Amino acid sequence: MSFFLMFVMTSYCKDICYKGFYSVFNSSFYKARNGEKLSICLVLFLIFSVNLCFAQEEDKAILEEANNAYKIGQLEKVRECLPDRKIRDMSSKDKISAYRLLTLYYLGVDDEDSAKKYADKMLSVEGYYTPSTEDPVIFNLLIEEVAKTKDDLYSFTEINHEEGFSFLPLIHIDRKMIDDIGANTLEDVLMAYAPGFNVVSSPFEKSMSFRGIYGMNQQKVLVASNGNVLNSFTTGACDLSLLYLTKDIKAIEIFYGGSPKVFSNYSYSCVINLIRGVDIDRKGSTAVEVGAGNYRTGPLSILFEKKLYDIEISVHTNVYMANGEKISVSKEEAVGTNTPKGGDIYLGRIQKTKDSDIGLNIRMGHVTILFNYTGQMQRSPYISLNSNNGDYGGVYDYSKYKAYEGSYEPGYTNTTLLAGMSYRTTLGYKSSLSADMLYKSKMHYFFAPLTSENASTTSDKNKEGTWKFLFWDDYSLAFRFSFTHSYGNKGFGGKFNVGVNVEREEVSGQSLTSGYYYRVTSAKSGLMTESGEYSGCLYGDIRHNFSKNWIVDAGLKCTQKLDIHKNKDRYLMPNLSLIYVPDSKNWDMRFCYFLNVTDAPYICRFFDKLVLPELGGNEDLKPEKINTFQLNFNHRPNAKLSWSATFFYNLCKDLIYYDPYMSTNIMSPFSNVNEFQDYGIEGITSLNLNRIRGQFNISWIMASKSDGYPARGHRIYNIPTFTAKLSVAGDVMKHKKYGDLSLHTSLCFTSSQLSPMEKQNLIYIGNVLQDDPNHEVPARCIVNLGADYHWRFLSFGLQCTNLFNTKYVQGGATFVPYVQEGRWIFGKVGATF
Repeated sequence: MSFFLMFVMTSYCKDICYKGFYSVFNSSFYKARNGEKLSICLVLFLIFSVNLCFAQEEDKAILEEANNAYKIGQLEKVRECLPDRKIRDMSSKDKISAYRLLTLYYLGVDDEDSAKKYADKMLSVEGYYTPSTEDPVIFNLLIEEVAKTKDDLYSFTEINHEEGFSFLPLIHIDRKMIDDIGANTLEDVLMAYAPGFNVVSSPFEKSMSFRGIYGMNQQKVLVASNGNVLNSFTTGACDLSLLYLTKDIKAIEIFYGGSPKVFSNYSYSCVINLIRGVDIDRKGSTAVEVGAGNYRTGPLSILFEKKLYDIEISVHTNVYMANGEKISVSKEEAVGTNTPKGGDIYLGRIQKTKDSDIGLNIRMGHVTILFNYTGQMQRSPYISLNSNNGDYGGVYDYSKYKAYEGSYEPGYTNTTLLAGMSYRTTLGYKSSLSADMLYKSKMHYFFAPLTSENASTTSDKNKEGTWKFLFWDDYSLAFRFSFTHSYGNKGFGGKFNVGVNVEREEVSGQSLTSGYYYRVTSAKSGLMTESGEYSGCLYGDIRHNFSKNWIVDAGLKCTQKLDIHKNKDRYLMPNLSLIYVPDSKNWDMRFCYFLNVTDAPYICRFFDKLVLPELGGNEDLKPEKINTFQLNFNHRPNAKLSWSATFFYNLCKDLIYYDPYMSTNIMSPFSNVNEFQDYGIEGITSLNLNRIRGQFNISWIMASKSDGYPARGHRIYNIPTFTAKLSVAGDVMKHKKYGDLSLHTSLCFTSSQLSPMEKQNLIYIGNVLQDDPNHEVPARCIVNLGADYHWRFLSFGLQCTNLFNTKYVQGGATFVPYVQEGRWIFGKVGATF
């Protein structure tokens, strides 16, 4: 094939190629025209491809010969076929096969040290290698022993492949599971596979709750990429509905209750880690995917990844835009606080500043270099700031509010730049050392309309088209060092980890611009205090096997912070897990305790109340404290079926609550809740047959005590007591000639929710003042459907969300439930080279 391509290309461009090569041979390549240079490079690339193709075919033949020799007991021939110099030139996939055979060879000749050496090399190429049932037991045990000494570059937990359980309470979602539901965003994954998560509305559009806890935006869940925190320093948020799952994400880990690993100097009751890396099983190095759908949806994704010797390179880009779903609201249906008017709203609208994600990862032996840029733009369907003369919650006219500075439409936009370097190395077979440096910069733009489109009918003409534009930039520089050591043996031994994390965070370049008549600027001023804060963290964690059945995992994190007023705050955060694994190893049980302490976001403390009372800060805010107790039971009857049940109890102190009606020049809308307690049950059942894969999960959440948090009795405002999620994917056709066809569906059922509309909040629907403290949002079931077809190097996909166009509303950190998105359909076409 490579010869044919080279022949066609050289025949088609023979004159240009001849002239180009002549210029090369006469040392005048730089004098050649651009077309000649391109043809030269292309032909040289084709020649290189031919050589590479022959080399790979030769490697496969050698591996097959070595494998056949091992099967018939000719061990010495295995070593002869696989000299180290030959393995160095192999592809990553072939390297794994070679190192596996050499590990088996040295086990066969009773050389355990050499066997560990090559097992370590194999795991360095692929940290997620899983021994097969064909491998001897002694090989599986060796892989398990060596894996314990390695810190995977991407994963922040350890999964025992032989016994099938993780040492931490988590859900591990691999790339296949992501593709099985046609997920585009992190929100899609959570709403399919993660019990305890529910969508709630926010002043910007929507957010998510975790086990009944939510805030003004997504501040209650920590999101990281390869362990690097994506949450903003100033807002504490990371928008899950706009975090698109680029193709380089090979797995997602969701830590329930907390994690002893250090993602940040503070601790969260839920941590989501996106594991990025080069997938050695992908049949090529370049993948392109484009799509189109209703509401002018237009995603584009490009991924280039390659392993050259010991260098892993991954480059990805993802662009997404959508005009949004237009919903017309009549005057009688309009909601607001100031005689609301009708109009049009747009849900899921992303335009002008398109959502984008561009990243580069390079791994060279022990060193990894990271660069990632993301831009997220979320439109505000409603007026989202409760100003003194505004129409909070009302509808406004997008077309009249021209884009600020030609780029920023009404809504919230943020851009994130990550740049970092990490170093991982092993010290023998029992110790490892890691060091990380990360720079993060986030720029925030918030264009907030304050009056509805018909405000000019009022007596106060200055109200027409009033708006505010907020801008600020926050950045941080962090250093992290960690040391891990294993000791003892499987029956009595363990592993400990100690480390330090130091970080400086700063706000700069902030401003507030106000105006009227949709585009006229009336005033500019400062927005918040510009300064920096320092924080440091010492942490330690030990996992000890008291016997082959009992394991204890205990850790302590000590954080000290120096704020802008030079005040020193110190917090201790312990965690404890007690695990029991019987001899049968087909089930396990664990009890866990975590204390999670999260500092108040910067804007909640230092936004100027006099300048911006709608988001005015409260410097007296205390850090949030969540004590989580969990009892978890996992059962694996066979390799195809597994199920788990979790009982949890949260004791929360000083949760930060946002009340827009408290926004004045004196009072801040942010305050601490005295106490909140809730409990619940979560269950997951997974089935994996030859052609059918499925997962069913449920969650049941109830409040036991609330002093200031939005709850009444056992019901939490805007949170369903019961949620059930089902995801099923099936391979309809798998054929070498005609390709592979798969179908997938998912559904999410939520019970009714208490969502009161109380008289003191002055909420109008039409011209009617609402006074219904027992108002409920009805139960609903949202169904998604999709199909994927793969043929040779091409792929086609069709996805429909909210298949039956179910009309529903959702409450949350807003004073009334907001209308949610209806049916969205889009298709995609991809190619892998």
